[in-house]
Amino acid sequence: MSTISPFEPLVLTSPSSSLSFHLLPYGLIPHRLLLSKDGLIHDLLAGPEDPADHHATGRCFFGPVIGRYANRLEAGTCKYVGGQMHVPEWGGENLCLHGGPGAGPGGNAAAELPSIPADTTPLQRGPLDTLVWTPLSSPKLFSAPSDASAVVFGLLHGASEDGPQGTLYFEVRFAVEGPTSVSLPSDVPALGKSAGSVSIAYRAVHAPQAGEKECDITPLNLTHHWAFNLSASSPEAREQEDGTIDAHTLRFFGPEIHTLDLDSRLVPTGKLLDCTKTPGADFATKGPQGYGRKMGESAPQGGHDHWYGWGAGSRQGQLRALLRAESTGIAVSFETDQSGTQLYGAVGQPHPPASLKAGGAKKLAHGGNGTEANAFCSAAFLEFAHPHSTLNHDALRTFAGSDTTLKQGETYANWTRAEVWIA
Repeated sequence: MSTISPFEPLVLTSPSSSLSFHLLPYGLIPHRLLLSKDGLIHDLLAGPEDPADHHATGRCFFGPVIGRYANRLEAGTCKYVGGQMHVPEWGGENLCLHGGPGAGPGGNAAAELPSIPADTTPLQRGPLDTLVWTPLSSPKLFSAPSDASAVVFGLLHGASEDGPQGTLYFEVRFAVEGPTSVSLPSDVPALGKSAGSVSIAYRAVHAPQAGEKECDITPLNLTHHWAFNLSASSPEAREQEDGTIDAHTLRFFGPEIHTLDLDSRLVPTGKLLDCTKTPGADFATKGPQGYGRKMGESAPQGGHDHWYGWGAGSRQGQLRALLRAESTGIAVSFETDQSGTQLYGAVGQPHPPASLKAGGAKKLAHGGNGTEANAFCSAAFLEFAHPHSTLNHDALRTFAGSDTTLKQGETYANWTRAEVWIA
């Protein structure tokens, strides 16, 4: 029986779209999103050229799934409605980041990945970004894809001493699709022609194993840590903008856009803030053209690394975020059923970047030379999920319309769609 190749991309295409979406079984990583424009192939996702560098250089989070609980929790005993768990420290003092430590040195992924027979989902443990996911021919929670435009991955995930309890079975469906029916507000100028869209849909159920202690409820809040740069593939734009996303415009949409009040560890206190009154965080503004404001104009203290929310009640076709590069005329609009998104501006990347410490040598399409990595402010990470620490605060549960737990008999569901536009 053949085995899964963790770093061999599965490539999705569709006759109704000009996009090509490359996905890795390791960490469930969107590795490339390719678009042809004006005779040039644009890769809209930042990250390493070599897919294996997502593992070999440590957990640098250029694209993987995050879970079981995104994005930050206070380390120690975590009590929530219906239970409690011990949260390990990783990523900061008295802080648990991105699902906690992996099985390898320093909390990274294990040095050796398991050999998994094709179409099987053996029990695995650890942060979801460090595991090998299985492309499924016969999924249980989604319909089986009928062509090369979609794929469903599965994972059987066991509890550990630290973190959420109970064994869960996950399926995540990726698809390339044609133009959507997203509705643009009247103050947003036309974006041009749709090149199609890509979508991510998550589902999960309890899957207790023989001899396992019964678990009635467990925290769950999934997202993807995908990283966008809409101009780095253009030599002219790359030279003008130094390969950064500072000239990208960004705008969030909703009746009101909030950020989270954070303590000194960047853990939410449970209080919501008006982003228009938070220095450097106003991405509710329409900006001079209607596309939002430039990311490099100003930022909160410490750079762009904050959660922004519009609240519960999103529906298909409702625009929630718009990222655009004026220099290339490429834009991405986002729909989601989640109540907000974390915005991270790659402010943790070293400058100058050293590839072994920054996720590997950057893509050749982004001007890579085989040694230099993705630099400071080289990508806009948009991680759609409910607020961090929602399960710890009544106000955040009300805002999200969810307690971010999964109970026995329930099916977890969460989706995001990104549509690419060419002007």
